[in-house]
Amino acid sequence: IAIRAATGAGKTEVVAIGSALRALFNPGEQIIIVSHTFEQSRNLFSKIKKHLIGDSTSLRRYVAEEKEFTRTTLNLRNGSWIRCFSSGLSDTGSESILGFHCNCLIIDESASIDDNIYYEKILRMLGSATENSLLIELSTPHRSNHFKKVFADQSFLRYHWPWHLAVEQGRLSKEFVEMQRRNMSDTQFTAWYQADFPSQSEKGLFSLKEIEKNIIEQSLEFEGEKILSCDIARFGNDRTVLTLLDRIQETYYVRQIRAFEK
Repeated sequence: IAIRAATGAGKTEVVAIGSALRALFNPGEQIIIVSHTFEQSRNLFSKIKKHLIGDSTSLRRYVAEEKEFTRTTLNLRNGSWIRCFSSGLSDTGSESILGFHCNCLIIDESASIDDNIYYEKILRMLGSATENSLLIELSTPHRSNHFKKVFADQSFLRYHWPWHLAVEQGRLSKEFVEMQRRNMSDTQFTAWYQADFPSQSEKGLFSLKEIEKNIIEQSLEFEGEKILSCDIARFGNDRTVLTLLDRIQETYYVRQIRAFEK
């Protein structure tokens, strides 16, 4: 299941309720939550925890509070458990998720996660999955990375919640959204409130469509002058990008691109 939604539309709350129900009705369910930061994954985990122990006393008796019951782990008496992790490089980051497997993987704010970590360290947790396993990805579409590929994948159930649906449900006020429209650039508003993938970055010279129509078949064979281009990361979500170029007369061909955090 893939959900792209306007910020503040309630996607985290919906997934929290669904996760709590899945853990209750499927004995032995193994649910792992991963997000770009530990605070984000804990936010979703805390909402699940609140529903299981705070909604009713009859519901709380299904929680095995005598077992591991911490800010990152919760166990149910039917053998189900829920854990949360961060994809960041920290004490609770991407290295800590190695060795863990689950049959329900929830990736919150998926677009914020680096592609290499997504493919190499996060998706592998579903490697021993069964036919009853479930992958849920939710995010605002503020980056065109693996999360955009998910919405081109016909095997996903895909849901789109733009701002007007959130206004109809009382999650956002139209006045606030219109204020944000006035203050944001078109690219920012498209991603954060229309919940559409931006066709061009804020500082881009060309739109993604213009770039894609000029892509030729990839080849690692060099025919001209070999050039290595390097764009060094600064901070935050910025990434270092290495590009191998092949200059044939006055035309440049991109042979390979490698990107990584920090």
